[in-house]
Amino acid sequence: VIPANGGTAVRYTSFPNGATGAAWSPNGNKFAFTLYVDDGNRRVLGLMDAFSGASPETLADHSFDAVGSPTWSPDGSFIAYSVSSLALPNPAVSLIYSVPSLGGMPSQIIGDGTWAVGGLDWSPDGLQIAYSSNQTGAYHIWIMSSNGDNARQLTNGSGNEQNPAWSPNGSKIAYVASRQEV
Repeated sequence: VIPANGGTAVRYTSFPNGATGAAWSPNGNKFAFTLYVDDGNRRVLGLMDAFSGASPETLADHSFDAVGSPTWSPDGSFIAYSVSSLALPNPAVSLIYSVPSLGGMPSQIIGDGTWAVGGLDWSPDGLQIAYSSNQTGAYHIWIMSSNGDNARQLTNGSGNEQNPAWSPNGSKIAYVASRQEV
């Protein structure tokens, strides 16, 4: 972690197999991340207190599948994340889950195992989740209610559109696109 105005970075963790996708809790007391385990061949949802030297806990483990893209609900009570199959012949299929941030059973929000997820983000009001999915071919931006209902496609460009991010007031969604036209 590094101060926003610059300075010296402080190492909070040291995982032998690595970690990625850190997401601060809304109150700044914890962060969720993807933790590589089993010689880096598997990824779980990790959670730890936001101070140097804290020990992580595994919040969600989906056996041989890979966890990614953690995003907190605005009130900090849930974390949504993707789970991608690592099994052949189709290792890119994904589901979206949420889990209580204090621990508990993960529950599947959306996904039928036939498409992949390219990032997700919880809306500032907590009512919707934006996500990227290739369920219609290329990756496009979709939104759904936070319980998985009313999913609808927002974009339909010729390239891939991924990693949605809500604006602070919830009126816009930024995303990364692999094409020139908008």
